Amino acid sequence: MDITQQFFNILTRSGFQVEQMVNRSIQNHLNKPAFVKLASQRANGMAKGMSSLQNTVEMLSVPFNFPTKNDLANTTNLIVQSEEKIDNLEYQMISLTNAIHDLQTNIRSANQTQRDNR
Repeated sequence: MDITQQFFNILTRSGFQVEQMVNRSIQNHLNKPAFVKLASQRANGMAKGMSSLQNTVEMLSVPFNFPTKNDLANTTNLIVQSEEKIDNLEYQMISLTNAIHDLQTNIRSANQTQRDNR
């Protein structure tokens, strides 16, 4: 076995062992009510901070003229609505084209019938 293969085998085993240690540590912390309570409090604080940051970004986006997440979402919705309208127009045009074709066929048929009756 060459040195590179040995290195990767050792690295794989070490990575697996570290992963198991981290998983055990996480499980041990998750089983402690104090840790869960602390994580919940921190999560609430982070959520408030994120909301504040989002509002600040929204306010700064106007003078600096850069799009926000909401701007992109609104643009995406407009694109989807436009695509739906274009599809509807395409369907209507196909229907009108078919109706015109049928009308032309009926007119030709009527003209042929009149010629035949003369």
